[in-house]
Amino acid sequence: MFFKFSKYNIYFEYKNSYYLFNTIHCGFAKINKNNKKLINKYKTDKFKKSNLPKNFFQKMYEKQFIVGAESNEKDILKSKFVVNNYQKNMMAILITITFDCNFNCIYCYENNKKIKMDEKTINKMLKFITQKAKKYNKLIFTWFGGEPLLETEKMKKITNKIVNLCNKNNCSYKFKIVTNGYLINKILDNVEKLKLSYFQITLDGPKDIHNKKRSLKNGEGSYERIMSNIRKLNKLKTDIPIDINIRINIDKENYIYIKKLIDEIEDFKNQENNLYLTVPPVSPNSIEDLNKCFTTKKYAEQVELDIYKYAQKKELSTYLSDFNLVPFPRTYADCSALQNNSIIIGPKGNVYKCYKQLMTEEGVVGKLNRKGNIVYNYENLSFWSNYDPFKDKKCKDCKYLPLCYGNCLYNRRISNNKVGCKTLKYNLKEKLKMYLNQKLH
Repeated sequence: MFFKFSKYNIYFEYKNSYYLFNTIHCGFAKINKNNKKLINKYKTDKFKKSNLPKNFFQKMYEKQFIVGAESNEKDILKSKFVVNNYQKNMMAILITITFDCNFNCIYCYENNKKIKMDEKTINKMLKFITQKAKKYNKLIFTWFGGEPLLETEKMKKITNKIVNLCNKNNCSYKFKIVTNGYLINKILDNVEKLKLSYFQITLDGPKDIHNKKRSLKNGEGSYERIMSNIRKLNKLKTDIPIDINIRINIDKENYIYIKKLIDEIEDFKNQENNLYLTVPPVSPNSIEDLNKCFTTKKYAEQVELDIYKYAQKKELSTYLSDFNLVPFPRTYADCSALQNNSIIIGPKGNVYKCYKQLMTEEGVVGKLNRKGNIVYNYENLSFWSNYDPFKDKKCKDCKYLPLCYGNCLYNRRISNNKVGCKTLKYNLKEKLKMYLNQKLH
């Protein structure tokens, strides 16, 4: 019987040692010099079990760095993807309770329309959720806008009804929120009543830069209020620690100021809750926006790693969770729009797959009827449902396919593939070295 090294192995050196990382199961292996020579010899050729030391072969085979020579890894991967992308135990529902917002962000794609979810739409949505609570073991809800905290009273009423119907149907639940952070002080006493266990809050630089990009509608700055609210939220004691994700949207204008922002949030550490950073590049809303945004490759190689290394230098590496540096094994699409069990409900009862298409007609893949059923627009839905990363010319033979399965299809389409891939396609080896440095020191 013949064997081969997995086509999804990544090889790299770190401090005079040789490592393997596999993008399917995300496992590490440290290799000695003699075995390194053997790997180099058989990296692209099939071999017999007897060609490798017994113990080395056994460990590599058990950890799937070595597979059978006739094994079609891509077909196996596709089978797992198809099964898991249609998983039936969990569903994610993003509730866009309003398009209204108290901010005037310069890169916003929602155009500040003052459309709010009315009682008629809420009742349709609750009927829909009731159906899903009977079908799934867990429902994950994310409040979205606009700014959802402008509708706090509605959130309270809807949360209470969702909790009751989930409990009635023995369905577990989780509530998240994506917020600009300005109104958090108004709900600090109600965080547990709202069942909120995750906050995503945006800061786009130190004070002057953030206020330029994310001002209130009246032109006033928002930075100091948001910083104060994050401090209060981070000190809040709840039965279950809250995850606080500070999202920093990075483009060609603000990236040189991000280190200063990291300096300013040093005092957030060692509080009651789990606070961490994500630093995604700003995505283009149209082809015209590309000159303001980084290509994925340039961002990955020149910006993201520089920010991560600075955070490590400042001993803030815990802010950058292991997930930022080492991917986890994935058998379903990274993009929620490509997941069968993920939808967005708009304030008028329209159903979407991608939040970036909330203001577009082509983004509407269906509409809730009075019984809480989705009446689908199959033409619009086909943009998402017919996508197959295993047939995509850009993706099908990529070593990083198991970590994203196409990633952001919307960004790739509107940018002609200049953005949309995950940054790890261009900097995974450096991230893995940073992770090793973090763990070994």
